[in-house]
Amino acid sequence: MIRVYTNRPKGVFELSYLKPVLVSVIFAGLFALSNVFAKTSVWKVSNGDDYFYLGGTVHLLDEADHPLPKEFQTAYLDSQELIFETDIGDANSSEVQTAFAQAIASKDGRGLSQKLSPAIHSQLSDFLSQRGMPAEGFEGFEPWGVALMISAIEYQRIGLQAEYGVDQHFNQLAARDGKQIGELETLAEQMGFLSSLGSVEGDIMVEQTLNDLDKLSSVFDELKSAWREGDMQALINTESVKLMRTDFPTVYDALLVQRNKNWMQKVDGLFADQNTEFVMVGVLHLAGTDGLLNMLQQQGYNVSQLGQTKSAPIAQTPLPKPKSKTAPKAKSSWVVNRR
Repeated sequence: MIRVYTNRPKGVFELSYLKPVLVSVIFAGLFALSNVFAKTSVWKVSNGDDYFYLGGTVHLLDEADHPLPKEFQTAYLDSQELIFETDIGDANSSEVQTAFAQAIASKDGRGLSQKLSPAIHSQLSDFLSQRGMPAEGFEGFEPWGVALMISAIEYQRIGLQAEYGVDQHFNQLAARDGKQIGELETLAEQMGFLSSLGSVEGDIMVEQTLNDLDKLSSVFDELKSAWREGDMQALINTESVKLMRTDFPTVYDALLVQRNKNWMQKVDGLFADQNTEFVMVGVLHLAGTDGLLNMLQQQGYNVSQLGQTKSAPIAQTPLPKPKSKTAPKAKSSWVVNRR
């Protein structure tokens, strides 16, 4: 029987909002600052006179982080449709909560205490006891699932909530203003990517998550600063990204690279209609040679950063020369799930 904590903080099982800390050891220190030329993480992607906006988001923020950078509002007001990673409104449904609990449930009949070494399980039990949660309540879950839950609990504890996140904020505005809303992938598809986390050994996942919890606040402060400045250099010029690629290649490929490739097939089709769209995805999906910004530029689109005062590089490594500016093959509007 799966035991699910009934008094868990709101959003514990919301996958799209947990993504930035799926493997906290990987992302620790990821958002260090560097000198920047641009104001925030919003880009205009153009093909001739047709264009859409692409915004890098932070899924969890606190009330003090508002108002958001003005470039987000500029893009929002100029758009008829908002497109998010997934259906944000459905993420809190009981069906999704149950599906997530089933996804992280032990698959081989062994309990958590049997999958972790005695030392790591003891460390986890001590942490849960400090938070007033009995370790027995987590016995039926996979180690990576427990790592997700305790990370989410700590985010809540330091005041970071999905309701103040960029995605939730604009999803609510779009619903209020009657704008069209779409998503790049279904919640079921998003949950499918969780299987990549099973490639990380349980002791490593839980131990590093616990050890990095005391850094959560400072790491997120750096994240928010780099995000506000639209500093893609800061997101890729870190040892954490190199560690993610070399030590956790399966996770990196599944959660970032493959999803970016999937989204590119859909984003490319946005030029086939008359709407101006504002696509909003986690800021990590934009940076580096595997990021959407570089992929779009490789496709020959003009990519310019809103609020930019100087020409700023998209990634640390040189980008390939854009293809000739011929119009891409039009794709049907159904490639994005619209509501």
